[in-house]
Amino acid sequence: MEANKKQIDLLAPYKKYLLAIIAVCSLLIYSNTFNHGYVLDDHSVILQHSHVQNGFSGLKSIFTSNYRNGQNGFNDGLYRPLSLATFAIEEELFEGNPKISHVLNSMLYAIACCLLFLSFKQVFDQYPLIIPLGIALLFMAHPLHTEVVANIKGRDELLAFLGLTACLYFISKYLVKAYMTHLLLGIFFFILALFSKESAVTYLLIIPLILWMNIAYPFKKVIKVFLILLPFTLGFLLLREYIISGMPNSIDPGNFGLLNNPIAATEDSSLRWGSTFALQGKMLQKLLFPFPLIHDYSYNQLPLAALNHISSILGILLLISLAIVAIWGILKRRILAIIAAIYLLSVAIPSQIIQTIGVQFAERLLFLAVLPLALLVILGFFYLQKRTNPKLNQKRLIGLVVVLVIFFGFQSFVRNKAWANNLTLYQTDIEHASNSARANYNLGTELSEQAKITSKQLLRKEMLQNSANHLRKAIQIYPQYLDAYNNLGIVYKLMGDYPKAIQVYLANIKNDSEYSKNYYNLATAYYDNNEFRKAINSMQEYVSRNPTNADAYLIMGKAAGNLKDFESAVNYLNKALQIAPQRIDILNFHGMANGMIGRQDQAEISFKKALQLEPNRADLLMNLALCFHQQEKFEEEIQTLQKILRIDPNNQTAKNQLQQLSK
Repeated sequence: MEANKKQIDLLAPYKKYLLAIIAVCSLLIYSNTFNHGYVLDDHSVILQHSHVQNGFSGLKSIFTSNYRNGQNGFNDGLYRPLSLATFAIEEELFEGNPKISHVLNSMLYAIACCLLFLSFKQVFDQYPLIIPLGIALLFMAHPLHTEVVANIKGRDELLAFLGLTACLYFISKYLVKAYMTHLLLGIFFFILALFSKESAVTYLLIIPLILWMNIAYPFKKVIKVFLILLPFTLGFLLLREYIISGMPNSIDPGNFGLLNNPIAATEDSSLRWGSTFALQGKMLQKLLFPFPLIHDYSYNQLPLAALNHISSILGILLLISLAIVAIWGILKRRILAIIAAIYLLSVAIPSQIIQTIGVQFAERLLFLAVLPLALLVILGFFYLQKRTNPKLNQKRLIGLVVVLVIFFGFQSFVRNKAWANNLTLYQTDIEHASNSARANYNLGTELSEQAKITSKQLLRKEMLQNSANHLRKAIQIYPQYLDAYNNLGIVYKLMGDYPKAIQVYLANIKNDSEYSKNYYNLATAYYDNNEFRKAINSMQEYVSRNPTNADAYLIMGKAAGNLKDFESAVNYLNKALQIAPQRIDILNFHGMANGMIGRQDQAEISFKKALQLEPNRADLLMNLALCFHQQEKFEEEIQTLQKILRIDPNNQTAKNQLQQLSK
């Protein structure tokens, strides 16, 4: 690439406002996310993550375990401690306020985009300011970034990008001034990027390639940057391997199952590679035309394609073309070649060519790939107008940037609204993700959760019916979808159709007899259908696999009580109390079961323990009063009944019993 001497720079008089323009535009586009809640993966990496919920005390565990280890030891094979650490700090300081997290995401994004401008301002120091400004603004406004910025979980990608832009900024300054402080800061932010997301290892090559665009940076200096960053990259990879391999649980194979990533799951090499090559075209299409946007591309949203399929052939041609362009022109500093190389590196991991990953495709995976697109659009337009009057060229480029930023910015702003909460997101996306088993599952499950809390019966009925429809669709797409069967059974229970729920759970047992959750819910369906013996049998299957669930023993105790087998009921409730000795409901039923077989002394002990935890609960006091009555402790009974009336003066049962005792 030949350097161009700047002649007239139309933005020079306004250069002190350019950072503010980027920051304000970015914050405006994402301002409608500030009141959003937790959505999608936010639940798994924040609300359901024990290390994050432990705040400051969870930081050590975060840095010494895999990404989702805080979910009951689940090993996802990922190591991204930095974003989790920020969530833990926010949990400690702000008690899990999603508004704070959304504001921080937007601020981090705005800062990173400003650093992107400053970095390219140094790389393209011989060009008009509209070049770095246009690149930063186009990158900032692109709608593909909504999944990262509007989703708190996207903090990993944001921090990695912040690390990239800050590293690039300080390293480029180091190449000019040779200040050791700049180099150390560049290394620091590079390490920050690595600990944010593993895909930052590609920055080892992307950073030198970006620097190579500036003809003032000689080859030796650019290679020196690579060699300086290399040991930190290798060190991180070794640490990551040490952490992941040291986890008690091996990497969960479900990450690479048919539901998450059909490319990884298929054993047909033609489908494996055909779909991989077809994916290259899909990624490019999403970059160029990011409409519609959806949150899920799991099975079977993107059907597998054989090697001889047209989409696979086009994908192969695309990769070959990009590789030829990159190889042909990199050493000559050809701008198109460098952009092609940066693009190939930015999609190296999501492309699934090097190795398969835990998803087939996701829009967030193209976050960095927007950068070479922005470079191509801005620099391409600039060079196409090269023979035009420089002033006119800049005016046209400014006009193009304004139009694209307004168009893309508006699309991003509109898309943000879908990320307000789970229900809004799932309902918005299902129209364009109807072939995704998980998208149907997500919507069906969320509708059932919302139905549980609505007080409007007609709305509740409609929600449950729609929930059942989407869960059935999920099963139709993916017949081995165990969780979909499980949740469909729950929906039928909520609808009061217990026989259908039982039918669903029995079918699910045929799919996988070791899916323990199924036995628990089958037992509750039997219980609600008054089939108490079957409820006990099913729950025994469950506790043989999960022996530490107090609720399971409680349900068996209640079922045995309904069968008038109070001796067995007491035994089950004893086991429940061993697990949860402070559970009031278990203590209450334990007292009642003992009372039914004449063990009033044991019943009294249980009721009193429960009342220590909740002294003013009238039903517990009434059970204790009855226990006193059975033991002919009439004075204690009277005192207990009087206490009930002080709490609830209109308690007719207590009044009647006192009248009987006074006769």
